[in-house]
Amino acid sequence: MAKESTKNARGARAKNWWYYHWKLVLLLLVLAAIGAVCAAQFFSREEPDMSVGYAAREELPPDAAAALTRALAGLCPDRDGDGKATVELEQFAVDLGENAAPADMNAQMAGITLMTGFIYDAGGANLFLLEDPEGFQRRTGALRYLDGAIPDEANAYDAENWQRMVYAIADCPVLAGLDLPEGLYIGRCAPGGRADPAYAAVIDELWAALTQGAVPLEN
Repeated sequence: MAKESTKNARGARAKNWWYYHWKLVLLLLVLAAIGAVCAAQFFSREEPDMSVGYAAREELPPDAAAALTRALAGLCPDRDGDGKATVELEQFAVDLGENAAPADMNAQMAGITLMTGFIYDAGGANLFLLEDPEGFQRRTGALRYLDGAIPDEANAYDAENWQRMVYAIADCPVLAGLDLPEGLYIGRCAPGGRADPAYAAVIDELWAALTQGAVPLEN
């Protein structure tokens, strides 16, 4: 009789606990399922052959972004040898003007932080399409000169000479035919930590293909 009473008491406690905690258990199960899906997507994500950045006050319309990605993939070498060339386009909606006064300052600072991290990350962009190359160079100091040289340490940012670092998209036949906003430029980044000769060759090849026929802004 005592054993039966103890068993009933335990059952009552379990039932009572479940009554008050079933929502928490359900929430934990949902979070675990979401975590599993996110982890699966992360570990199954294919690394692109090349990452290209875009920095402007507004992101590209979806159709223009898709057309740009297709055009870039058509020129990018198959670096990983999987039989297809893939290009990742990372967009950053930021105002890089010297007197920028964005409506959402938190979004602005977050965008600049993400963009800078993307440039200097080991898998980040080496080529950038820019609305404001002067502001980009002033903020990041990441652009190379057109001849491939990097600004010296005494003037590492050298925003005054931004015209020697970029081509106008309108002067690049391959890019000029795409439905992109007017007044864009393309530049090549010089982040530290990317000394892989094979990767450098891919960057040089894509840069040459995209800027073939372009005329420097300063002759």
